[in-house]
Amino acid sequence: MPVYNPLVPTGTVNLNVDYQNLQGNFEQANIVYGTDHYPFDNATAGEQGFHDKATFPVRSDPTTIAAQGIVYTKDSAVAPGRSDLYYAYQTDVGTPFSGTFFPLTVCKAFGKANAAGLIAGTGFNITSAALVANTWTIDLTSAASDTTDKIMVFVTSTSASTGQYLAVSIVTTSQFTVLRPSASHTSISFMVLAI
Repeated sequence: MPVYNPLVPTGTVNLNVDYQNLQGNFEQANIVYGTDHYPFDNATAGEQGFHDKATFPVRSDPTTIAAQGIVYTKDSAVAPGRSDLYYAYQTDVGTPFSGTFFPLTVCKAFGKANAAGLIAGTGFNITSAALVANTWTIDLTSAASDTTDKIMVFVTSTSASTGQYLAVSIVTTSQFTVLRPSASHTSISFMVLAI
């Protein structure tokens, strides 16, 4: 793989020789651009110039800039070794590191469950969901429960006879339960947030 050389062309090397250095620079530019974007040589219509993904190396909190927001990743304070996505903005203009820094990965888990258990294709960071004796028990994966942060759970269930039912449940680090108010509540939807 070529290394990009910003001093090419030099003007002192004949172009019939320096063209290889120019080609090397173009090749390297395509490789680097293609890290998170569709590369220049991608011929698929509608993809050129767009992001393929966004990769953020882990870093410490950045110096904040007036009137600008910064998105970055840093090592998780609650789960060292895991990187979390953060957002920062300046609160005291002109004073570096005076900003507010907060994680963007607030939603820890979500899903839907019915009497048979977790509804396929609806769960994120959920190991299982079970309804036993009018109580739903929801088990979180280690990715959702490896936090010492406080967690808030929002639960909703629709019943034709009693309308909408909302509940917030007490949570342990890996499990929460929801009491079913009546047999007419046949399913629940839930979301777990770190607060």
